Amino acid sequence: MQDKDFDNTEQIRSILTARLNIDKSTPYEKISSEKVLSWDSFATVEIVLEIEKQFNISLSLNELTAFDSHENILRVIGPKLASSHG
Repeated sequence: MQDKDFDNTEQIRSILTARLNIDKSTPYEKISSEKVLSWDSFATVEIVLEIEKQFNISLSLNELTAFDSHENILRVIGPKLASSHG
């Protein structure tokens, strides 16, 4: 993993742990809307807004439907970050 990718992963993790009020040591695979009780539709909106702000990107409604896990968020925003910093 490249340093930039690691930084993005850690930044997403930081956003998720703060917005969902979960421990920072929670494994990535356990950070999902199915496994975190505090991850509701309101939390999703907060997560999206914070990601758009911190990464200076815009997300479509289609992309937001995939915002249900740490892994899927990275999958959605990865290409946007690559094209904006490419």
